[in-house]
Amino acid sequence: MITDTTAAETTREDGRPRVKKSEISAPIIPGEGRLLGGLFFILFGLRILYACFMTFNSDEAQHLHVVWGWANGLLQYRDVFDNHTPLFHLLCAPIFRRLGETPKIIIYMRLVMIPVSALGLWFVARIGERLFSRRVGWWAALLTGFAPFFFLKTVEFRTDDLWTTLWLATVMVSVSGPFNVRRLFFTGLILGATFSVSMKSVLMLLGLLLAAAIALWNWKRSGGPLQTREIILGLLAGLAGLLIIPAILVGYFASQGALEQMKYCVIQHNVVPEPGHAWHFRAEKDLWFPFGLPLLIFASREIFKRSRDRETAVCRVLVLLTGGFFATILASYWPMITGQDFPPVVPLAVIWLTPGVLILAGMLSERWPQIPRPAFPAFLALVEIGVIFKVIHPHPRVAGYIERLDRVLHCTDPKDYVMDAKSGAIYRRRPIYYALENVTLKRLRLKLIKDEIIPALINTRTCMVSDERLSYSDFDGRDYAFVRKNYLPFCDSYRVAGQLLNVDPASGKCAFEISIPTEYVILVPEGDMQGTLDGKPYSGKVLLDIGLHELITEHPQRPHVACWAQAFERGFIPNFTPESEEKAPRKNKR
Repeated sequence: MITDTTAAETTREDGRPRVKKSEISAPIIPGEGRLLGGLFFILFGLRILYACFMTFNSDEAQHLHVVWGWANGLLQYRDVFDNHTPLFHLLCAPIFRRLGETPKIIIYMRLVMIPVSALGLWFVARIGERLFSRRVGWWAALLTGFAPFFFLKTVEFRTDDLWTTLWLATVMVSVSGPFNVRRLFFTGLILGATFSVSMKSVLMLLGLLLAAAIALWNWKRSGGPLQTREIILGLLAGLAGLLIIPAILVGYFASQGALEQMKYCVIQHNVVPEPGHAWHFRAEKDLWFPFGLPLLIFASREIFKRSRDRETAVCRVLVLLTGGFFATILASYWPMITGQDFPPVVPLAVIWLTPGVLILAGMLSERWPQIPRPAFPAFLALVEIGVIFKVIHPHPRVAGYIERLDRVLHCTDPKDYVMDAKSGAIYRRRPIYYALENVTLKRLRLKLIKDEIIPALINTRTCMVSDERLSYSDFDGRDYAFVRKNYLPFCDSYRVAGQLLNVDPASGKCAFEISIPTEYVILVPEGDMQGTLDGKPYSGKVLLDIGLHELITEHPQRPHVACWAQAFERGFIPNFTPESEEKAPRKNKR
């Protein structure tokens, strides 16, 4: 463990400096400050680079679709499905509205997240300064920013960006001064904001309460005064602060008649038996918290023994144990674990590792005086950058994604429905209520949600569909087969209403069934078909209702296609060759 002393270094017999563990309390020298500034500038540049060129995650489009709903007067949960708490989307809506309908929206909104993450790193610096020193704080902030896993998740546009920053703000406020009623109220207020961004904050609250209880226990064992009245008042103040923002949001949705929908989406929808891979190896998972508890208690006792004063010890215990309990409770009991659950833990872990890094840097500098003391932490930052470039490299599919979204938006109007997996079209409403994210797919498989995809496509006259994830929505592949029969390949996973017609080469007759009622054009490779449709001369775009139709063509030897007229008029040219047979749809997506 780290021992605090008053001097940064002492002198050896040969006159050279001897580094002690108090190396961590040394001030930031001018050259070191410039080095930190330069590395932060590189971090800023990398964030811009990866915001523009890192492969998009489907969660980003889902969040953006909810933000689009707010920006266009739709109410989350009632009009637009989402299984997250609403504060993040609500705050992003004014910016989204100003940007307008653009296929580059994900890039722009990723760039908006850079100040949010920068604020989070500033909180890391403040926490590190409170626990150890200003030097530790800023190196911890830098090493956190370059940590590959943290970097990846905070580049993406997701609720976890704001969630992580608010959580760091909660920790920073809680350790920045004496524990009084006022400080606990503001700690609870910010923690209430984190609940309003993500319900995973319940794990944070549990971790914080356990950490506070153990910190108070150690405080009492070390002879510190403990007043029950102040503890009770502090808890009440924290609870009052915690409830303010969630109560305002709940009250608003209740006033809009959407409280039941909010309750279902945020709580009931997410409670599903075996919702993900995390339920496998159940016995091993259950051991994380029981085994972690005594280790964390032991660590808290050692911190109190080795810290210079009890108040600093309480802050250190609070930070270490809060992060430790959050991670172990998450690993043991949270039903579905994803990579974006861990960004709040990374900064707290780095804060505790950074003193050791600086001590080692001082030891290296003592052994080889030509090596400046900031060289080793700077080298680690460069290693992190190398890992980022190796593991999270920019991907050419980004340009393809933007082009695809541009084509989808060009061929559809704002009033048109687009059936996509997780709101990939962003600016268009889905014909079904649910987004086909993992929990929804699990509920469909368990028959907890009725599969209404096909009736919804028909009733809303949806002419643009993405077949991505449709093969996971049902066991018999009925939805997927319906889409392949009634929609033509458009671009990537998207398809437009239409079908390849099977014309009798001898008679030139073809009977075909329409399931999506809309305006169609009948095409041959040279252009419009010449002939009759339903007994009338075919003269171009025509509205076809549900049911059987018959055409007689003057080009019986040519392939014929019935295609959604709007897409054709806006530049879409269908493929006249039959699609290759595909494997049977997969039954589940983890």
